[in-house]
Amino acid sequence: MAKWFWCTRMSMAVGLSVASLLAAVPAGAAPADEDRSHRHVRDLYIVDSSDNYVSVRNRHTHQQLAQVPTGNGPEHAVLAHDGRRLYTANNRDNDVTVMDTLNNTVLATIPVGLTPLGISVSPDDQLLYVANATSATLSVISTATETVVDTVPLDGAPGATALSPDGSRLYVAGTGPSLGEVAVLDTATLAVLTRIATPGSSQFESAITPDGRTLYVADGNQTAIEVIDTTTDTLLATVGTTHTPTALAVSPNGRELMIGTGGLTQVLDTLDTATNTVTRSIPFTFVSGIAYTPDGRHAYVAEYGENQVQEINTRTLAVLSTIPQRAAHLVLLRH
Repeated sequence: MAKWFWCTRMSMAVGLSVASLLAAVPAGAAPADEDRSHRHVRDLYIVDSSDNYVSVRNRHTHQQLAQVPTGNGPEHAVLAHDGRRLYTANNRDNDVTVMDTLNNTVLATIPVGLTPLGISVSPDDQLLYVANATSATLSVISTATETVVDTVPLDGAPGATALSPDGSRLYVAGTGPSLGEVAVLDTATLAVLTRIATPGSSQFESAITPDGRTLYVADGNQTAIEVIDTTTDTLLATVGTTHTPTALAVSPNGRELMIGTGGLTQVLDTLDTATNTVTRSIPFTFVSGIAYTPDGRHAYVAEYGENQVQEINTRTLAVLSTIPQRAAHLVLLRH
């Protein structure tokens, strides 16, 4: 099952990644009623894993402003916290593309390990962490010199990565003999502090709550979401999904996890993070990326199967607009 999920994922070149947002809403803020005037984030970046480019669009008009080339198979992407750089992990070229978001140009290409998947950036934007599934390593990149400064040997098939909000801990899923362990690394020493065993494998997606207390890992082999308490590094729960989970995003206020699925039954689920129960489901066709707007009122959902991106109201889940665009990953940019 794990092999099938990996091959299907690679052959369709779908980037199953949690979206990185520049701004966040204070914890406790709730989505408000629909109001188009709140749309203050300027650019929407859509990463196309099949045609190997980033589409830069005006979020208000959906007009395409630029197409920026990447390496082959940009599987995941992450935005620097200051909004000035966008990084894509290119799984077929085994490198990372560095993109300048001010003028939409490529600044550098950085070689990493084999089949880079998960990618995370430190809170101070000084370091990138890239999980390489085939070489079973973690590449640590200095963003100042745009070079690999350390390579950490792991095992299994490292996939999803997530950083704690303070940057002190890095969670790398898909490790271990069963490909179902989450390795917890101390980012100061790059030592593996512990490993959290989970029941499955094929862990290519993860998302962490804004307070850093809960980590969600999408498990393609178990058709479930694993819920991990990061304060104790223990598995809290395993929540079944309608089909293979292919995209995750936590709302800015931390109250909701949005789950996209692919396969025979394709839906968009929302999970209450307080109770770890699925509260709503609506039909969507092979969700390959999800991005909340910084205020949490809207989300963009990439439907790989329909070659489009849907903008939805997160309170009602109603579709507000549609962008024709094959997409793998979504990133909202600065004001």
